[in-house]
Amino acid sequence: GIFECDYCHADISQLPRIRCAVCVDFDLCLDCFTSTDHATAIA
Repeated sequence: GIFECDYCHADISQLPRIRCAVCVDFDLCLDCFTSTDHATAIA
């Protein structure tokens, strides 16, 4: 399948990706995972 970072919209199909355990169908690339506050925004 095709995976896209839901923050920067980069194609992460062939890259490691982080899936949010709370949000439905929300994936981040490693760069956005380390540079955004998504975890605190949903807490």
